[in-house]
Amino acid sequence: MNCSRFALSELAQIKYGKNQSKVENPNGKYPIYGTGGLMSYTDEFLYDKPSVLIGRKGTIGKVRYMETPFWTVDTLFYTVVNDEIINPKYLYYKLSQIDLNEYNEGTTIPSLRTDTLNRIELDIQDRDTQERIVKIISPIENKIASNNRTNDNLYSIGETLFKEKIDSNSYAEKRKLRSFFPVVTGKKDANAATEDGKYPFFTCSRQISRINDYTFDSSAILLAGNGDFNVKFYRGKFDAYQRTYVLIPEDKLLLGYLYWAISIKLSDITSNFRGSVIRFITKGNIEDYEVAYLPDPRILNQFQSYLEMIEANNLENERLTKLRDTLLPELLNGKIDISNIDI
Repeated sequence: MNCSRFALSELAQIKYGKNQSKVENPNGKYPIYGTGGLMSYTDEFLYDKPSVLIGRKGTIGKVRYMETPFWTVDTLFYTVVNDEIINPKYLYYKLSQIDLNEYNEGTTIPSLRTDTLNRIELDIQDRDTQERIVKIISPIENKIASNNRTNDNLYSIGETLFKEKIDSNSYAEKRKLRSFFPVVTGKKDANAATEDGKYPFFTCSRQISRINDYTFDSSAILLAGNGDFNVKFYRGKFDAYQRTYVLIPEDKLLLGYLYWAISIKLSDITSNFRGSVIRFITKGNIEDYEVAYLPDPRILNQFQSYLEMIEANNLENERLTKLRDTLLPELLNGKIDISNIDI
């Protein structure tokens, strides 16, 4: 493999983000990012060229790539990439293969220093190979992003349908959630998660972990019972953390309706949380909550079709993510000869 070794300082200048309090505008045009992801918006941008974002404090293990104007807060570095040497997205791919937690210099809060980052050495392929790798991987990532946007739109359509046709309908019944399903609690400890597990493992995080065995094999709604309350849907074999509630409707045709009903009413369902340090809800909070229900097959089928489209996109994204994560290291290590591929 034809490579040259560079220190990160030769490939990019690491820049500090800035406090966003004076520029923040929820209706602004440009995103504001912190180490945890999107925080808000602003009418100003800090940088407007392709850049790799690196956590300075807090969540430091993963990098992010931006091609459009953005603002980063002071816990998140951005980079000015030397594009005479390296394709910015190729640099992102290279850094994404490094566990930056290994460079942590914080004691209580994970932290990275510019001096430490600048000394990281990377084997960089020639510019033609860089461009080829980006052209191979980018369409996969673009398709994943497109599916996510489609799912966001489908969710918004389902939300509108629920609010207009059911929640505001005077003929709708009021039924407790316990009438649709038993509330089952996951049994696994969070430590059961493994990086290369065969089955999805649902915890209270929005991210999905993996596990080597499963308890459930069904279509289910997953409700995180503590911390960051959130709702997910999954069909197939999976397992769940002790504080994640598994909701499997007795009538599978109600899955779509119930997914939107619970998602839209989540803040109400979780409003009676317990705990001062870590918030949590009980089975009773879920079972006793009343939702509007209209047994109209046409509307229920609409919910179901939207959910099935979302599920299909999620399954495709799982396959595409696995393909990308398998292919990218092989390309970056030169184990796949792409010199003669017509791209």
